[in-house]
Amino acid sequence: MSNSVDNTKNKKKIYYITVGSDIVSLIKDVCSKICSIGEMWTEKCSIVPMPKKHNIIAVKKSPHVNSKSGEKFIFTMHKRLIVLVNPKQECFDKISNLNVNSGVQFNVKSI
Repeated sequence: MSNSVDNTKNKKKIYYITVGSDIVSLIKDVCSKICSIGEMWTEKCSIVPMPKKHNIIAVKKSPHVNSKSGEKFIFTMHKRLIVLVNPKQECFDKISNLNVNSGVQFNVKSI
């Protein structure tokens, strides 16, 4: 019985932070800030690059239906995944007070 109690104490909490933006330099800046905080208040902090998502929008140049000329606009979304292992409460306090640019989105999930 004591062995099963020991296993629950050794279970590690893992938090995933997804950071996304259309500008790579903004993502790198936010990821470096979060990892510098994470290195002080967690056991391990790592950054994993995620695949890019491309949204392609095609627009006709002419108002006529049978015209073949058009333009394509591509919007690219870059993402990174930050993994925090056994973070302390101070880590989340620092991350929540972090100044983030308006073009960057991030979500926190726990497992």
